[in-house]
Amino acid sequence: MSDDQLIEAALEKLDLDDIDLLFRLFPAKKIKDVWRRTMVVQGDYYYSLNRFFAWYYFGIRYPDRYLKAMMTRHLSKLTA
Repeated sequence: MSDDQLIEAALEKLDLDDIDLLFRLFPAKKIKDVWRRTMVVQGDYYYSLNRFFAWYYFGIRYPDRYLKAMMTRHLSKLTA
């Protein structure tokens, strides 16, 4: 299992102890990158969970605005 798969699995299960451990094992930038590439791009499926991660773990001031911008960026890459 790759580091990215481990990070994604821990985030999906929402075990807060495991997620806290992730932040001790990996840089926050790596975790945020995996989160953006794998979970944020799934849109509504993980919307509430993504709002929580954005606010609580990544300190994003306006989670709804951020998630919308990331989805727009992802969709524009797909159509380009």
